[in-house]
Amino acid sequence: MSTKRQATKRHRSEINKVTNSIDLSSDLEFLTEYINVHENPLSLLVSSRIINSSFSNLYQRSCEIGWKELFIEERSKLKLDEKSKPKRFMFNRLIYACSKNTDNFEQQAQILNEEIKRQMSNKILSEQDYDINFPIIDYVYAEVETWRQMQRERRLFYKKYNALHSLLTLQRLMTDHFLNLLHSLTYEPNFLQSGGRDAFLELFHYSLIIVAQPSGTDCIAATKYEKFGKDFLAKIKTRIICLLDLNKIGKYLEYSNIDVILYAKNRNRDPDGDVQSSLQWKIRTIINSEQEEQTFFYVELNENSPIKLTKMNSNQKPLYNNGLCQLEFRTKFKIIGYDIEEILTLNSQLFGLCSHAKYYPTFLAKVFIDEIDQRHKNIILETHINILIGYICKFHKRISGVEIKPHTQQFIEEELQEVFNLFLKSASPMDAPVMIFSFEIYQNILKKLFTQIKFLSNHPFLSMILFHGICSDKIDKKLNNDTQQIPQMIMRFEQFKNEGKTEHPNIIFAFYHGTLRKSRTTHEYFIDDISRCLCKAANNDRNQLQVFNDDKTIPFNYFRWYHDNDLNRDNLIQTDDEIIYYPLPTLLQGTM
Repeated sequence: MSTKRQATKRHRSEINKVTNSIDLSSDLEFLTEYINVHENPLSLLVSSRIINSSFSNLYQRSCEIGWKELFIEERSKLKLDEKSKPKRFMFNRLIYACSKNTDNFEQQAQILNEEIKRQMSNKILSEQDYDINFPIIDYVYAEVETWRQMQRERRLFYKKYNALHSLLTLQRLMTDHFLNLLHSLTYEPNFLQSGGRDAFLELFHYSLIIVAQPSGTDCIAATKYEKFGKDFLAKIKTRIICLLDLNKIGKYLEYSNIDVILYAKNRNRDPDGDVQSSLQWKIRTIINSEQEEQTFFYVELNENSPIKLTKMNSNQKPLYNNGLCQLEFRTKFKIIGYDIEEILTLNSQLFGLCSHAKYYPTFLAKVFIDEIDQRHKNIILETHINILIGYICKFHKRISGVEIKPHTQQFIEEELQEVFNLFLKSASPMDAPVMIFSFEIYQNILKKLFTQIKFLSNHPFLSMILFHGICSDKIDKKLNNDTQQIPQMIMRFEQFKNEGKTEHPNIIFAFYHGTLRKSRTTHEYFIDDISRCLCKAANNDRNQLQVFNDDKTIPFNYFRWYHDNDLNRDNLIQTDDEIIYYPLPTLLQGTM
């Protein structure tokens, strides 16, 4: 064996020794709920939507066998059934990407792994990086508040957090500050009279953070209740962590369980709220990037600990049905042996509570609008659409994992402008003293838009294939602008304002070869339609068909990137009766 190969093998062995018992990405997800990823293929690996394993474990395996072999190995585990086809698309595309440029994929994965390690470090950033003399406790508190606000926003919106200390660092500094205050309390007779009490209370105020704002099991800002026996239960996921290491200071600090109260958005409706069972503190031990153990105390609600809706309306349905709600958390911290105690209260962001999943888009739109209203109290009519578009772009990336396409952004802006123009026609004249305006005029259009964005999230392979996505049906006319007279096709969503009351958007195949024809398929048949396309592409390299995507055309045979022999199946396509829609094989007949 060559010296180089021996060194490589020894390096991989060292990696295994260091990382075998560490799962940094899972611990980071526990602490922050979300991991920012800039590259679409990597977002699939981080989210576990394609492989049920953490990114850190996958990265370790890739160091042993390489990414391509890892993907081939995972693809071989898939069943030969309909549900596995989307994953097979993505594995095939990832295998092709690794075959084409292995170094590029490995470099992207390494950059992400280093970023995760950075976020899991408890080191203090250097003054050169931070440009202040950290850690002054006021700056520590300021960063805690920044983290709180960021975690509020990150439920709905993609948000970067550069130049922030990690929560591990902040926990270390907060715990050290508690011990310093305790030392002063013990040895300085006038400490309490000279501001010591207030210092403890301020520390307590910043000691808790909601890292995961309330969400449902299948919607990021809404949940449904269900009846089990005589009880109405709703599954909500949320998590609070403590930035004081109670293992180190527990003998000095008395802390109670956390009381939970469910309120309606308008608390005047029911000032007492719906009191839930209290939450007990749990412990999670984390190994940070420095190979040191850190213990976090936390409480959480999850699918195994639903909330119970005990208050009913006159129809014996939950009082808080079909409305926006909020959770309030309360606990008490007390310094043992001293008259220093504080009741701490945290209020969550709003979330929707409804009776059926079909209402999720409506309540998601309501929560979305409420969060924008919180940040923009004074609305400037001339610029408000730009503000709304900015949030939609961040929402799109947060949910789907990819940047919004320029043509999609332009299309959404046009749709919003149309809604606003209708509002102006029905509102008071522009020269009137007061014009009452609210972002709520966009609720219906946002509801339909979010349905399509959610579909992209649930079917991440769409962002990897030649799919035009969210757009206007006017885009079809671009197919006949090519003077070369070659057959062209576009795959897109049906224009969302034309969609009926469906939980899933329809998919349109528009085809031009002398005349423009269309095929509509529903989500149930779409996978099989794509499978047939891939098989056609793989079996005919000389196919002239071009696929229109992002204002350019791409040869249809590029679909072979996503193909393997286990995708061969043929099903019918659902068609429409009002407009003449043709089955996809009919559209493509004579071009293959």
